[in-house]
Amino acid sequence: MSRPSGTTKRRSRGEIETLLLELLAAADRPLSAYALADRATAAGHRTVPNQVYRTLERLTREGRVHRLESMSAFILRRGQADVSLICDDCHAVQTLAAAELVARLLRCARYTGFEGQKAVVELHGRCADCSTSYRVA
Repeated sequence: MSRPSGTTKRRSRGEIETLLLELLAAADRPLSAYALADRATAAGHRTVPNQVYRTLERLTREGRVHRLESMSAFILRRGQADVSLICDDCHAVQTLAAAELVARLLRCARYTGFEGQKAVVELHGRCADCSTSYRVA
């Protein structure tokens, strides 16, 4: 059966993953699923947010993308990302390896009888570049 004229070819799972990873790599700040869908469409790859969300969920599970919960946005994952430092001015993000901090939080929760499943540690503030720009010389 042939495809009706005017319809677009469905992209493979790998093509969508590659597209989203390239868009995240090119971005200098975290992007929401809607921003990713808009950028993909602007680049000539019509993509809907649901498709982006499903792919980002999978990439996050695989450890290739990191979700910033407080921003509902995503960045490429580069190494361990136990703590995210998020600049409220320029939205730059740094991630830190702090497995011992996360383990301690989960132990503290367990001590109260709470069985933690996942710890999300995000610190909001001002990055070094933005802090310097506010200082008076």
